[in-house]
Amino acid sequence: MAYDKQDLAQLGKRASDLHVRHGMPLGDAVVKIAQDTSGLSEHHITRILENANLITFEEKFKGGD
Repeated sequence: MAYDKQDLAQLGKRASDLHVRHGMPLGDAVVKIAQDTSGLSEHHITRILENANLITFEEKFKGGD
């Protein structure tokens, strides 16, 4: 399956939600998403992790100075 930028961003969001809302370590959340999603390459997983990091940072620090 081919994954585009939006697909990978959505998978990163799901990993971030597992971390922020359910307390799962972010690395474990990315691994879970990768295991649950077929056809991912190493490059895809790297992009998912990057998106998850960015989204998590934004969630934790939005509204802060």
